[in-house]
Amino acid sequence: MKRTISILLCILMLLPMISVLASCSKGEDGPKVSKKTVEIDLSEYTVVVATDLSSNAKTMVTQFTDGLKAATSLKMKSANDAESASVSTEDKEILIGKTFRKETDKVLKSLGACGWGIQVFDNKIVIAGTDSFMTRAALGYFMQNYVKGGAISGSKITVNQKVSQAKVATVSLVAEVEDGNGEPYTDGVYKLVYSKNVDDVNQSKDYSGDRNPKEGGDDTDYVYDYTNEIAKLLRKTTELGSGAFKLAKDSTEESELEFLIGKVDREDYMTELRKLEANQYGVTIKNGKVMVLAWNDATLELSKSLLTDLITSSAKEDKKGNAIYVIPSNVSVVENVDTYYYIDFPKPEGDGIVLDGTVDVSDNSMEYIYTGVTEEAYTNYCTELESAEYSLVGKELRKDG
Repeated sequence: MKRTISILLCILMLLPMISVLASCSKGEDGPKVSKKTVEIDLSEYTVVVATDLSSNAKTMVTQFTDGLKAATSLKMKSANDAESASVSTEDKEILIGKTFRKETDKVLKSLGACGWGIQVFDNKIVIAGTDSFMTRAALGYFMQNYVKGGAISGSKITVNQKVSQAKVATVSLVAEVEDGNGEPYTDGVYKLVYSKNVDDVNQSKDYSGDRNPKEGGDDTDYVYDYTNEIAKLLRKTTELGSGAFKLAKDSTEESELEFLIGKVDREDYMTELRKLEANQYGVTIKNGKVMVLAWNDATLELSKSLLTDLITSSAKEDKKGNAIYVIPSNVSVVENVDTYYYIDFPKPEGDGIVLDGTVDVSDNSMEYIYTGVTEEAYTNYCTELESAEYSLVGKELRKDG
């Protein structure tokens, strides 16, 4: 299928920016990676999947297995764990999630109540987390650094012997607050923030000629409907009423605990988003703030399963058996879209030039939008593309502001 790259370079007036500083908390430094690496021949390995993984996580395991097949040309097989009690086996296995293996037990024991880990044993590779979301964190790290990171040669893969983010601090989704009469009640402590540029419910507006995406309905943008769906899932999971987990635009005052959804006007969000390629999406939590990272509606849709696993995995029991709802305060999960978009082309570079957005323009084609571009940088980039044997379709320079 033909894929087209459209690159929009804009010259913008530079405006003062306000820096937002956040305090440090446990686990902020991310995973610990051992210096020792191990080369493993995957020829005789099979993938074993924990039966309690969510259906969304199992879908990612399938993509993981397919990725290994493509990279190694091996006919790797995957199967659900057939055991019902912890065992030791001589089989060569890649163990994903809470499988019934002694090696998995060892990794999970080292993680504490919240965390994820990857560890190589004599005949096992363990990729596991304390719940489905954290297992996807481990799986995502393995995919980004080993399957797609040039660590495979033939049937052999080279990995660090141990990678882990253990004993991660958690933050509660709910809290006891007081109503206007001083009476205590349980409420959601997070608000869900979306872009001020998004069309939401506005009964005074005539939507008869609205040309917004139809996935979310005729009257509203997809990001708004996505945010509403997440709010409903949070209320259902935590068993709170319709007033919990309120929605807000990013033009409102910033608060400590937020779900940032879509391309919002928050400096910390854009810093994390710009770490991702156009064919990636993810969820990054920093000091309790949840950032749903996606460059466009297409990848935002795919991020929904990841965010769903985070929220549904939050339902746990404390030591007294009481229901609690907690999520990790610091963790990052990045996943790839393997079937979309061509990203291997020369990128614009220079002082102040940043990727500001992408648009899925159908037919697996992507428009890239860069800002901070001078006229000289624009001309030089056009020359660079032509030198790399790309066809220049349009050369109009748009000036904003």
